[in-house]
Amino acid sequence: APLNLRGGLGTVNQLAVTVGLLISQVLGVEQILGTDDGWPVLLGLAICPAILQLVLLPICPESPRYLLITKQWEEEARKALRRLRANNQIEEDIEEMRAEERAQQAESTISMTELLCSPTLRAPLVIGVVM
Repeated sequence: APLNLRGGLGTVNQLAVTVGLLISQVLGVEQILGTDDGWPVLLGLAICPAILQLVLLPICPESPRYLLITKQWEEEARKALRRLRANNQIEEDIEEMRAEERAQQAESTISMTELLCSPTLRAPLVIGVVM
């Protein structure tokens, strides 16, 4: 996604999950589908988003960022970017991804042992797991 949309699009997934939970709770009320006869329908409704995703997935291009940074397939990344962008000016996007890749390589990695043994990292880890 373009940089100006990336954060907003990242929250859409969680919003969809939350709305789905709300809808299922409302439909699960006894007066709607929360009866012995209604629960199979309620359970079957969960299949609809899965089928929609299976139908739409083949027409969705692979992520150019994934293709370039993870797979190192630059030409495939360029094809995906051309498909996603209205114009063919993709060099700026490719360069931005390359800069991100260089920044990732410059970051140090940490092992699980270091994560658990470091007092400064252990507290945030415990808080994140408990929450």
